[in-house]
Amino acid sequence: MASDRTIQKKFYVSEYESTNIHKKMAMVPTANFSDYARKMTMHGKVVHKDFSILKKLIGELGRIGNNINQIAHRTNETNNFFKQDLHELRKEYAELMEVVNEYLVELIHED
Repeated sequence: MASDRTIQKKFYVSEYESTNIHKKMAMVPTANFSDYARKMTMHGKVVHKDFSILKKLIGELGRIGNNINQIAHRTNETNNFFKQDLHELRKEYAELMEVVNEYLVELIHED
């Protein structure tokens, strides 16, 4: 309800503070300084989480999983791979996925 906003708030900052404010604004999607300042004063902080690195990691883990499945298929056809090795690969992959999932949950619930 932008039409209800009739009171203007002003404050002064140093060059250093202004630079830091602009750096922080660039980290979150805001339309302008007024939106950013309003969010910061009303909610204490604005949190923007960048999951791009984790998305790439999950993609890589998916490829690893596919490779494991290909190894399993080839092993079943040729019997040239120890089944214990395959079991270990699957176990390590599952452990790695568990760590990634725990990390994601922590990031989501971080305040």
